[in-house]
Amino acid sequence: MPTSSTNVDASPSAKLNDETTPLLTHVDPTPIDESVDPSEQQDYLEDDDNDKNKPLPKAQIFLLCYAVCAAPISFFSIFPYINFMIERVGGVDKEDVGFYSGLIESLFSATQMCVMILWGKVCDLSLAMGKGLLLT
Repeated sequence: MPTSSTNVDASPSAKLNDETTPLLTHVDPTPIDESVDPSEQQDYLEDDDNDKNKPLPKAQIFLLCYAVCAAPISFFSIFPYINFMIERVGGVDKEDVGFYSGLIESLFSATQMCVMILWGKVCDLSLAMGKGLLLT
């Protein structure tokens, strides 16, 4: 039975799919659009220069790092206590504690996954309101 390595196909379609064909090919440059005003392009360059001169927002970076560190702590802090809580408070047999602790821990992650989209939309909405982009 022939393997795929012994099967050599010289057809053009096989050549497009083999691993030696470059992914990026030469593309002819497009002509420059003469309708664009060069002074408008200069304004964009000046805005970029203004952005380069702005100081680094250290407080925002610190808060972001704090939030990134706090998220795993909130997730992993439940592990030492969840088995005890399920056994004592839930009235579950010792044989079933592992199942319910895994269920609670996975539901915690699933809830975070579902709610992060909502929090992202709320954040975008609050940023838009702060910049005056929304009409009230």
